[in-house]
Amino acid sequence: MNSINISRIDLNLLVVLEALFAERHVGRAAVQLNLTQSAVSHALARLRELFADPLFFRTTGGMAPTERALELEPALREILGKTRQLVSAKENFDPRAANDRVVLGLTDYASVVVMPTLAALFEREAPNLRLVLRVDHPDLSVNHLDTEQLDFSIAPLWSIVPKRIAVAPLFDDQFVLTSRKGHPMLSRRVPLETLKKLGRVVVSSRIDGSSVSEPSLIKAGFPLHPAMVIPHFLAAPFILERTDYIAFMPEKLSRQLSSLAPLQMRPSPISLPNITMALLYHDKRVAASPCLNWVAAAIKRSQSIVANS
Repeated sequence: MNSINISRIDLNLLVVLEALFAERHVGRAAVQLNLTQSAVSHALARLRELFADPLFFRTTGGMAPTERALELEPALREILGKTRQLVSAKENFDPRAANDRVVLGLTDYASVVVMPTLAALFEREAPNLRLVLRVDHPDLSVNHLDTEQLDFSIAPLWSIVPKRIAVAPLFDDQFVLTSRKGHPMLSRRVPLETLKKLGRVVVSSRIDGSSVSEPSLIKAGFPLHPAMVIPHFLAAPFILERTDYIAFMPEKLSRQLSSLAPLQMRPSPISLPNITMALLYHDKRVAASPCLNWVAAAIKRSQSIVANS
């Protein structure tokens, strides 16, 4: 059996391959690795020669892996994970000196409610750490963590999370009735039946337009079809400001968004489920990395402030 002399293989090529799997684009992989695009293209050519396969082919959206590349990906993740664990096992992590790159996936809700306190903590304690934020959908978080497109995800717990994923609850939020200040129908306490007649804005990033609060609202007699369904919370304050619509939104978020537009909040007239925001990650991967272990603890510390606000 022929053996390969591993000393003749540049193991940095595997890091480039990992970035190409994550980004599906030579230019974006180059940015992630802080390399030139030509350097990544040259590395891809060497990888194709090494594995005797094209590995990626061009599509309208970037690059797609070949069947051979997809076969290699799990082993690649395992090899690089064990290598990082080996190198960092005895490392003393100094957050002030660290310049590691950490990728955090989160929703627009989390970007507004979570990030202010977390950004302040990073500025104080780890000013050179490179935090990359990616828009993430809670339904896709587990897959993005499994494929190491993300190091962490901050998402609402609205579905069952597999046991292989660590879940650290950060804080709870409750829904409140939100409208523009001076709303003609909400200047005083009004009957529930009156509220049901008002146009309702629902925030949902799901294709079917569903949200965690809608089943309870519809069961209480609110119209099955709201006046408007929007894909993210950041548009809500500007829509409410110019209309007589109402929205049932998380309280912590509504308070933050009230700095963008004049909003008023009232307790929900019916019982609605709370939202639990949680930090999701692969426990073994984080435990093996002093940097990721510190970041996980930092996120939990920063959100204790949000939990008590």
